[in-house]
Amino acid sequence: MGFAATEAYHLANLGRAQQQNGDIEAAASSLQRAVESARATADLRVAALARTRLSRVLREQGDLDAARATLRLACDWYHASGGGDGARLADCLAASLAAESGTVEIAAVESLVADAHAAGDVETEVLALDV
Repeated sequence: MGFAATEAYHLANLGRAQQQNGDIEAAASSLQRAVESARATADLRVAALARTRLSRVLREQGDLDAARATLRLACDWYHASGGGDGARLADCLAASLAAESGTVEIAAVESLVADAHAAGDVETEVLALDV
């Protein structure tokens, strides 16, 4: 019916819900399908959202290289398109992955915390504080 872009968005939400419910394998599958569907319809914003969520799942599965590569694609799109919704969380997740490898820049994390706080983005603020 021509709603493939909407399907991608709903798959991204389903994948996040599955992750939060502890069904990591289903989450990975749903999020990968969301990325593919978003790319097929040229909905790059939804592709970035799905990639950010997929990177969280890949990280949880222990595949840090894939998590970083997937997240890098999302961050690159957000920054090339001027930021917007999702950019702050993607940057925070990138900082968290960098912290795990010992390459995080403290000033960048402090900036993320301040930006998230000013925007009222509680999820990202808490995640940045954890970094």
